[in-house]
Amino acid sequence: SLGAYDAAEEAFRQAIAVQPQIVQNHLALINFFIRQNADPEKIEMAFAYALEMSGRTHNVLIEYAQWFEGNNDIARAVAVWEEVLSNDQGNIAVKEKIAQLKKKL
Repeated sequence: SLGAYDAAEEAFRQAIAVQPQIVQNHLALINFFIRQNADPEKIEMAFAYALEMSGRTHNVLIEYAQWFEGNNDIARAVAVWEEVLSNDQGNIAVKEKIAQLKKKL
């Protein structure tokens, strides 16, 4: 029901308000939005805030790149994966992922 949805969203938002530095709180809200098929703009805003509050941490960047892939926004997925790679230059799997995605552009 809408009431339960609103209550769940509010609980996630409260956790973020109390501990904005905890990445898992942000990812919980983002994954809640994704599971609920929330408006993509709402999801993107949640990612932007999570990235800002976490200093663009690896885990959030990976989720963000995967979300773009899932929405078939390949160019933006590549851009985010390249940021992941810039922080972890020896990551062969990420290099392969980028090469794979670039073939789809």
